[in-house]
Amino acid sequence: MKIAFTPHAQDCHSTVDSRFGRVIYDEEKSAWTTAPYQTMDQLNKLSKDDCQIKGGNKMKIAFTAHGQDCHSTVDSRFGRTHYFVIYDEEKNAWTSIPNTQNLEAAHGAGIQAGQNVAKTGAKVLITGNVGPKAFKVLETEQIAMYSFDNENATVEETLAAYQSGKLTTITSASMRK
Repeated sequence: MKIAFTPHAQDCHSTVDSRFGRVIYDEEKSAWTTAPYQTMDQLNKLSKDDCQIKGGNKMKIAFTAHGQDCHSTVDSRFGRTHYFVIYDEEKNAWTSIPNTQNLEAAHGAGIQAGQNVAKTGAKVLITGNVGPKAFKVLETEQIAMYSFDNENATVEETLAAYQSGKLTTITSASMRK
């Protein structure tokens, strides 16, 4: 029996969202697989070759941060964060990109920041708040968004919280508190 879910990101830890592909648990194979958006009839006809086995679908995860590495504290601001720290699951490597052009921007910081995150190839963004225009950009790029509660946590600690399913999915635009 195959059980299908529509997730924010394509793994078994994803939250359900109808805009993205399907995550399928095949009980016969005891394995999670992912597939592009399909109808239930199409899902029942999928073969192993039609899907990617979980673990083969590694992705990049972007974090808003006050510094350039995984030991930096997370930043609740999206458009005017100091850095985007990127974790590449496939390479198990960290990189960062500065967001200096948006720190003092009069307007459009969120839009440009969203475009910059999309250019990194990240499929997940972990931040505090995302404004309405940035939210639209990220949603269009199919980047799943999550928020954290602990603003004193490091990027690395926040990654662990994400991997444990402890972060909250951002489902609509929010303004800074």
